Amino acid sequence: MPHADPVERQRYNRDYKRANRWRYRRRQKSYDAATHANERSARSGVVGTISPEDAEAILDAGACHWCSEILDYFAAELDHVVPMSRGGPNCPSNIVASCDPCNSRKRSGVHPDQWAEEHEVCVECGQTDRVHAGGGRCARCYRLLSRRRAQTD
Repeated sequence: MPHADPVERQRYNRDYKRANRWRYRRRQKSYDAATHANERSARSGVVGTISPEDAEAILDAGACHWCSEILDYFAAELDHVVPMSRGGPNCPSNIVASCDPCNSRKRSGVHPDQWAEEHEVCVECGQTDRVHAGGGRCARCYRLLSRRRAQTD
């Protein structure tokens, strides 16, 4: 067995964790975010749970859903589009990545759909019949923008 010596195994594990600190930090962020959302959901009596893998995929969006600000993985926060306080489910389809200012504005009582109501048409394609997402873009254009940003990173 490699590293049969307990002292050598401990040294190896410590060195590995130091060399891969970013991996552990990233995993911990997604685990904490999912746990927090699931605990709030259970306290509120809202259906649904998310896994740390779901949280990681959402936090990887690269941009705030509401204002399109480019976000670092560690600066992003999970945000329920339809808040749990209004009966929104705790599922990946209802959760987006958000920057702290946008998430705080929602927390402080601003109407959750404010960002979509600021624009009558999509700023990218001009469509009015599509549901608006963040930054004045329809959901389709927002997804395309997120993909373009992910490809450039």
